[in-house]
Amino acid sequence: MRVTVKTEEGKTDFPLPAKPVVVDTEGLAPHMADRLRALVSASGFFHLPSAIGVQMRSAAGARKHTIFVEDGPRAHRVSTLESKARAPLRDLVDFVVTYGTRVPGGVE
Repeated sequence: MRVTVKTEEGKTDFPLPAKPVVVDTEGLAPHMADRLRALVSASGFFHLPSAIGVQMRSAAGARKHTIFVEDGPRAHRVSTLESKARAPLRDLVDFVVTYGTRVPGGVE
């Protein structure tokens, strides 16, 4: 399983994209890989809509996360405002940002 998170800061009229952060279960210790899988499952990620609250993007200072999860043949992308994400999805983002590696480029 590979999870990519790209965050855009909305502090100005032109959002400032950050480098994406990637976590791959192949590079994690087994207990950490299990934790990542549990977070994806707890968030119901593959059942979430592709956009959560992003129509409200014009809010000053809004932070937007785009999360892309690949798990074998399954792949799904969700874009959400940080303030609109429920706790399980925020926990997934926090895990990836904490344990992931910054890479150049965008979310696939």
